[in-house]
Amino acid sequence: MEVLPEVDCEEDVTITDNEEDDEESARDLEGLRDLESSLSNIRINPTVTHMARPRAHVDLSKCPSSYKENSAQEKLMLAMAENFRQQYALLYPDHKALLLCPVNECGVQKFVSTTLRSTLLPYPELYDWEGCSSFVADYLSLELLDPPFELPKQLSSPTWVLQIQRGTCFDFSIVLCSLLLGAGYNAYCVSGYATKEMCLLDQSRQECPLLQPQIQDKTEEPKKPTQKYSVKPVRDLHSNFEKRQEQKQHAEAEAAALKKQQDVERLQKVGNREVPENFFIDPLTGKSYSTTNENFLGIESVWNHRNYWVNKQDCTFGCDEMTFDMGDLSKWEYVLCGPTSQSLSIISDPKTLEEPEDEDEEEMEGLKVFEMPPSWVTKIDISPADMEMRYPGGMKVIQYRKAKLEKFAPYLLKDGLVTKLTMYKDLECTQASTIKEWFKHQSDHLDERELHTDSNRVEERFHRDLSKAASKDVAERIFMMTDRRIQVTFHLEDDKIIPAWLNFIKPKEAADSQKAQAFTPQMVRSILSSREKEDSNTDLLISIYNPTRNETARRHMEEKERMAEEKKQRQKEKELDLLAPSQETEELQKKQLWYQKNYLTMSNEDEDDYLAYCSDAMFRIHVFKMRLIRHKERAPQKYLALEEKLKRHPRLASHLL
Repeated sequence: MEVLPEVDCEEDVTITDNEEDDEESARDLEGLRDLESSLSNIRINPTVTHMARPRAHVDLSKCPSSYKENSAQEKLMLAMAENFRQQYALLYPDHKALLLCPVNECGVQKFVSTTLRSTLLPYPELYDWEGCSSFVADYLSLELLDPPFELPKQLSSPTWVLQIQRGTCFDFSIVLCSLLLGAGYNAYCVSGYATKEMCLLDQSRQECPLLQPQIQDKTEEPKKPTQKYSVKPVRDLHSNFEKRQEQKQHAEAEAAALKKQQDVERLQKVGNREVPENFFIDPLTGKSYSTTNENFLGIESVWNHRNYWVNKQDCTFGCDEMTFDMGDLSKWEYVLCGPTSQSLSIISDPKTLEEPEDEDEEEMEGLKVFEMPPSWVTKIDISPADMEMRYPGGMKVIQYRKAKLEKFAPYLLKDGLVTKLTMYKDLECTQASTIKEWFKHQSDHLDERELHTDSNRVEERFHRDLSKAASKDVAERIFMMTDRRIQVTFHLEDDKIIPAWLNFIKPKEAADSQKAQAFTPQMVRSILSSREKEDSNTDLLISIYNPTRNETARRHMEEKERMAEEKKQRQKEKELDLLAPSQETEELQKKQLWYQKNYLTMSNEDEDDYLAYCSDAMFRIHVFKMRLIRHKERAPQKYLALEEKLKRHPRLASHLL
């Protein structure tokens, strides 16, 4: 933290003749010293969440050349960005500095737009913005900016961020924007200001999403009650055919009127997946917000893989009144001039679009436009194992208001636990009230378990097991300890309206003569230990298409690979011919015949090549002949030696004639 400098009394304090001024100056000086002393005694101990770990070392020998150096086009882009920065600082001296050319993980300056790498990964989850944002929020861990109000000096590539699975909020945005661009969205990175809780990823004041009720956007309109006795309406005598003809003519007229405007509209819809309105995505949580949300306090700049825009609008009162039409030069300033500065507006009103005049088109065609250099980042690749692991280390913990959410990767825990939600009674999260657990791939098809600590009640819900009859497949099991009862509900059969159920009730204590044997501490410990043993020995269902975990599938795949390799080896041995000298002789004869037909038109180089080929062919034929002669000479001796060895074998001699 900053410390106030010491005040030199002899130099900084002016001695006046007025005693009151001297006393006032002395009091101010003493106050400054007291303030300095109190501030110097303050010690800030950052929490574990806010402590940034040192950056992982980058092995430059394994990095591609584009990571370690700039091409000629990139150097020109850096020069243009520096020129733009100087002009911006001169025209807007009160504005914050722009994030234009930070260094990458290799220490090389790169323009921010070239750090984006549009990539579509072969996972259906990443085909829409909800899946992309949720994956980035789960896969990466946050490193806070130091200080949090300054721009980062380093902006790593998406490949490096995904490799180390952590980065700053800007690294989160770069990775998410790259995935969204690959999925066909018109996505942009935004550099600006937000509330403290959003920047620090502090969700301790927010409600857990799993506890929020799902609001149905579409509600069915209540049907009007029909009266039994009512007057029938007058029959409609208009022709339906004439109505359809009028609608068809009207549609053709609209198509003709919009014929000239379709090209412009298509440019707006390219890559945006028909998104109806602009919205923000918080890459740290994966949630979407309206552009007028109060958590966003201002915007400095916006960029994508084609251009960079600077906001010139006043954000004193947040982003509520902002306009996101990048073609409006009074509100946005672009770095690169050309089609990307105007036609790639985020979403604007189609009614305001006008057809460009022919003169403007000719001027744009004659104007030489500098295009953004291609991305220096290699293609983003995420392995199936990393996609399945999902979280850093396979787990992630999120603290909400009076709740804690724990997420685990599939198959990470032996019992198949993937999500655990603990709800508390107090804000300090010390007294748990309810614990919910969600499971996957359990052999008993357990889906959810809920424990109420107050009533000591446990509820378990199960998926449908198709190998059993519905009337014998447990759907829900509730342990009500206070009521001394266990309720079991089975799945509903197709031809039934009420599912089968069973109640197990522990009888109350009777007379002494009929009193059942009481539970001893040893019996309770035995029951609990057996129950823990059952939970620890739970078998998880593994798909046959998962050879990394399914031992049977893995052995089957290895056996198929071995058989394919043996078949390939037998094919090679089959193609091996001991009469190879004859084949070489045939090839030599064909070459000699070709020479006799073309020797008159051949050049000296072709003739030299022919003589060299004949010499090599004659040498190979001689070697093959010598090998064949040697094989014929030694083969009878080897056969006799093998026969004698078999006859002397104690177990095989009796089987030989």
